[in-house]
Amino acid sequence: MDQVLTAQQAKSARTAAHLSQGKVATDLGINRSYLSLFESGKYVLDDSTLTQLRDYYQDYGVNLDGTPSVPGNAKTMPASTASEGPRFRDGFLLPDAMDDDEADALLTEYAENREKISALCAEDLTKGFLNSLFGVDSDEAAEPVNKVLTLMARNFAIIEQLQGHDTVLLPTPAEAKREKRTTGDFVSARFTEAL
Repeated sequence: MDQVLTAQQAKSARTAAHLSQGKVATDLGINRSYLSLFESGKYVLDDSTLTQLRDYYQDYGVNLDGTPSVPGNAKTMPASTASEGPRFRDGFLLPDAMDDDEADALLTEYAENREKISALCAEDLTKGFLNSLFGVDSDEAAEPVNKVLTLMARNFAIIEQLQGHDTVLLPTPAEAKREKRTTGDFVSARFTEAL
């Protein structure tokens, strides 16, 4: 069966309607990270969700080629969503100071990191003749384990940011060069190197 809506059509329609991924996801009750991954061609949505998206964009008066069409029944967007009360994205209550683009970027990184963690955890370390005979060498396992732990720590920092907390685990190039004195300094340096 052909896709009801392609990733490019969805992205073009959303842009033409001047909607954020967060707004679309919230309105349709879908995961914003999945929408982001779908629009970038990294995830496939089920047919019912694609039909929902198609209908949603058409209700906003957008043709599926991405151009606005302005039918009489097109929805109107509120002038501001900031004053509508709490903003939720993928289960997070976002701080007032965080804009939608920043939240979308953090949530996309969070989802991508989760996929990387799953892939790394599923890797078979017994590949190779010697590993199958003698077992996995802990030194060989250290690299993927460190990658998983680094990604998990980064996701923790993302969660802290999404909850409006300042965190010492934000990577910056300057932190990688300065003298490391705390555990947070080493973790930040690891982020800079790994991410």
